[in-house]
Amino acid sequence: MVHLGRPLFGSRFDAGNDTVMKAIFDFAAEKLLLSFTNAIDYQALVCLSVRIPIDFKRLSTGPLERKLVSDHMRLLLYANPGFTSMITVSSSEPTLAHASYRYTSVKRWRNGQLREESIKWSPIRALSENLESGDLDLGTRGEIAAAALLLDARDRAVTMNGTRSADQAPRVQHPPDDDDQNENAANEPDWHHDGDSRIVPVALFLEALLGTEGTDNLKCCEESILRSFSVVNQEYLRLALARGAAIICADNHSGIDILIPVLFDDLLLTAKVSAIMIQVKNSRHYTTVIDPVLFTCMDPYKCGLFDKHVQTPPPVLRVILALGATESAVVLREVPRRRSPKPRYSKFTAYDIWCAGAFRKTFAVISPEEEGFYATVLRHIRDAWDVELHLEHADLKTALHQMQPMVLADEDCYSLWAELQESDNIGKDYPIELQGGEGHDEEEDEDTVGA
Repeated sequence: MVHLGRPLFGSRFDAGNDTVMKAIFDFAAEKLLLSFTNAIDYQALVCLSVRIPIDFKRLSTGPLERKLVSDHMRLLLYANPGFTSMITVSSSEPTLAHASYRYTSVKRWRNGQLREESIKWSPIRALSENLESGDLDLGTRGEIAAAALLLDARDRAVTMNGTRSADQAPRVQHPPDDDDQNENAANEPDWHHDGDSRIVPVALFLEALLGTEGTDNLKCCEESILRSFSVVNQEYLRLALARGAAIICADNHSGIDILIPVLFDDLLLTAKVSAIMIQVKNSRHYTTVIDPVLFTCMDPYKCGLFDKHVQTPPPVLRVILALGATESAVVLREVPRRRSPKPRYSKFTAYDIWCAGAFRKTFAVISPEEEGFYATVLRHIRDAWDVELHLEHADLKTALHQMQPMVLADEDCYSLWAELQESDNIGKDYPIELQGGEGHDEEEDEDTVGA
């Protein structure tokens, strides 16, 4: 792992004695946090940014992006004259990602329970508190918010797993007034076996995420954004497993937004690799009612996960995260009833889960305090008008909307030129009338069962 990423960690590891080798993640954590004079919101964002590929907007370069580059937490690919605009990316560095996990997870979780001041290291809080800068690009689907949610669930599952003590954090040098100074200096695990803590059974991951008891293994310490559709298949997922990475799919990928690799064996064989396939919906149109069409679009053969020549693929878990829903629900999809008596053989087995609403009742990993942060981030993604972030008065927002007719489902975009009636439903959210839903007969090519 230490040889993946910048050469600093690999060269130090190779040249060091056993003490240096054991402390390699402590050293990485010190590089990660840089200085404890930095605000904790910035530290939390830095720790998150080496695990989730956070992006920045291309129109201009703000102070947050500049500081991350100067602190060697982002790669600078291009800068125009005067550095008024830059193109930067998050580099995949498993050593920093693992150091971030080891440091932040003990601040947030203890034996699967939230710690007293866990909110300071909440992934979604780190995103929400930095929205005002206007620099962050959180995507259009809610995939970054969903990635933060899933990563948090994975960290919680590790502390529930008992593979290592929840207090075994890197022994970074804390300031004198830090209450965790002595606690975090607990016995370190043997570095030879530290990778064991990054392997999480799927059932335990689902219990950490949804609060329900569900074994196959998933291994994820960081997430990478793909730029190509062709990377979504068993062979590339096998490599992602070896690196300890999950995948955020490229924009416009058919049917899926996030892939978490799963291994159905002790050996890292391509034929034994499957995935948790996740589609994120931030629209208010998707509610607590299952839309079967979405699951149909998540065919692992059509999405590219399985090659057409694969005859006996391992099962897949398909999850819809309807984060924009205003009500909470976790629904296990039942086997669709076939209308035709003609037998049809299944190509694959899928377990389907529909999760509605970014609330504590839906996701056990979300605390009551974090519901507001999720609402802020998801609303920002849905209504991504940067200029509105800087408008405090309602009159100014009204004027802005009136100058942009038909751009939003807001009454102000229509009031000056259309005679609106109560029955017009202008400016109101309304759900799509689903053709499927409960009790709908559907014919599919797969054997879909409840998880």
